[in-house]
This record gives sequence, C-alpha cells and structure tokens, in this order.
Amino acid sequence: MVNNKLLDMTFRLTIICAVAALILGIVNIVTEPLIIERKRIEKEMALKTLSDGDNVGVVQYPADSDDLHMDLMALLVEHGVIGAEDDLDEKELITSIYPVDEAGTVTKYILQLEGSGYGGKMILLAVFNLDGSFVKAKLMENNETPGLGKKAEDPLYYNMYMGRGNSSDPVPVSRRALADSDAEAVSGSTITFNGISKALALGSDYVKLLGGNN
Repeated sequence: MVNNKLLDMTFRLTIICAVAALILGIVNIVTEPLIIERKRIEKEMALKTLSDGDNVGVVQYPADSDDLHMDLMALLVEHGVIGAEDDLDEKELITSIYPVDEAGTVTKYILQLEGSGYGGKMILLAVFNLDGSFVKAKLMENNETPGLGKKAEDPLYYNMYMGRGNSSDPVPVSRRALADSDAEAVSGSTITFNGISKALALGSDYVKLLGGNN
C-alpha cells in the first residue's frame, strides 16, 4: 500500500515537472525574439546618442593579427591592466567596433566591451577618439547592485575617465589614479569600478593601435 502511494506520488510529481518544463519552454520560445528585438532597439538608440548625430559605420570586429595582439598586450602591461605574464583574448572582450565618421572621415570609434562586475558580465558601449582618449560611455546589460554598482548607469559616472586614455595619460585602472573625490565616490563599488576601468583601458589601447585604419 505504501509503495503504491509512493509510486502514485512520484508519477504525479513527474507529470507536474514535465508540464512545468513544457510551459517554460513555450514561454521562452515566445519571449526570446521579443527580448532580442528589445536589445537591438536599445543598442541602436544608444549608438545614435553616443555618436552625437555623426554617421555610425558598419559593425566591424577585432582583427585576427598576431602583431596587433602582441602590441596590445604590451600596452596593457605598461598601463597596469594585466600582469607581465598574463594574456587575454581581445576578440572575446571587444565584441563590436563601430567607426564614427564626420563628412566621410573617421573621427572616433564606438566599441562594445565586456567587463566583469560584482553581478557578473557587464556590456558597455564606449566612445574613443583616435588617440585612445575616452569620450563617453553607456552601461548596457548588467546585474550590478542597486545604489552601488548601478551608479555606473549614470552618464556622470564616466566623468572620471573623460579625456584620459591618450599616450601620456592612460585610463585609470586603480583608485590611486583617481582624484580623491572620485576615489571616494567608487569606494562602495570597487569591483564594478575595476571591471569598467579595465574594459575601458582595453578599448582605449586597442583604438590607439587601430588609429584611423578601419
């Protein structure tokens, strides 16, 4: 009798789990295209805002070049982004490159960058002049903490990077490289700051090497 009840309960639970899985699958099939389209529209609007009305060119991707990779690693070591023995794959962290031109001449680049924050992966769109100096950025997808890491969604957050990133003044990747007021402002969200700073530094150094060649 007990075994029959146990089998019956197991059967019922199995049916419930199967139905729940089916419902979740259907919901995912219905909502996934909507989510993809929403992200596409959000990105399109962000690119338009970040370009200040200039023409955003066709998306490009990091070049598969050993020489460029080695030069990039050397810059990242020099600027304290990675250690001398470290390496990274820029093609995984720089996922899109958009040349921005004014009257047919490339004046800036918008890079889609991936960084690691307190809540995991962060997607960042960042604008750089041809010399690698930072212009502005927008934090897109992220799971940062409200009131702390979420502050990076505010355009004013990026004032601490403004104009930095050229050959004489690299993007700051530690709080020691910030003004006291900026260092204090990010004290409660250091992991977010580190993730964004390293992503921007990577983008800046990549654009230095890219120049106006794309």
